Amino acid sequence: MKKAGMKVASVALAALSAFAFTSCKKDDKELIGFDIDLAKKTVAYLNETYDVDLEVEFVEIDWSTKEAKLADGTLDLVWNGMTITEERSAEMCISVPYLYNKQVAVIMKSDAEKYTTKESMADAIMTAETGSAGESVVQDQDLGAEYVVAPSQLDALMKLDKGEADVAVIDSVMAGYYTSTGDYASKMQIVDGLVFAEESYGIAAKKGNNALMSKINEALIAIRTTGYAEVVAQYGLTSSVALNADTVDVYAGATDDSWANVVSSGKLVIGYTIFAPIAYEKD
Repeated sequence: MKKAGMKVASVALAALSAFAFTSCKKDDKELIGFDIDLAKKTVAYLNETYDVDLEVEFVEIDWSTKEAKLADGTLDLVWNGMTITEERSAEMCISVPYLYNKQVAVIMKSDAEKYTTKESMADAIMTAETGSAGESVVQDQDLGAEYVVAPSQLDALMKLDKGEADVAVIDSVMAGYYTSTGDYASKMQIVDGLVFAEESYGIAAKKGNNALMSKINEALIAIRTTGYAEVVAQYGLTSSVALNADTVDVYAGATDDSWANVVSSGKLVIGYTIFAPIAYEKD
């Protein structure tokens, strides 16, 4: 983690009712999840601290379009369990790491004896989300005999369920959720002891929007022991905590117009995709 000096004022977190949020929802389902709830608490802090009245708009996107939507101004942030990589850090403005994650293999329980190691997957049909860290793992580690791309991590699990793939490489945060609850819990499992990559999640803004990211980082650091800790506990992710007392903001003091532009618009537009427990819909 990069470090730089920063002093954060202690400011009480406002109630979530202090601002409004909207989202692209289907069939009147409520959008919830770790990142959704953390984003709300982050903006509540910013509204209280800077006496602004930002509304948050959550927009579901195709993950492969995230860079383009940030670049053309359609989105202010991509906040959706995005793995921090050197390539992404070069293309986008990335926040401090806020959650740890791993890339793991999910298989059908009926294949538990068949797929136990990377080597045992040599003849397998692999699947992962297009443009994801999972896809990079499949390609970089030359896994399997065939690769079937999926538009989302949830679609990767669907392909596994339908028999269109043998192994899905996805985030451990998501894998743990879907293999312990819901329809897939009785069908699928994580390959025990097999970790393809260890990584951290970050929030992305358009390259050069350092002032906006500085405010996001400031808020995350400020609510580390309050709002952040509450959301971590709510979603059972205490083992994945990345924010700590040494977390600092490399963008502190940035003076570009990005924060002022968001305040002027009165709205912070956040792109997401559906994958529990990060962002999902509840009746």
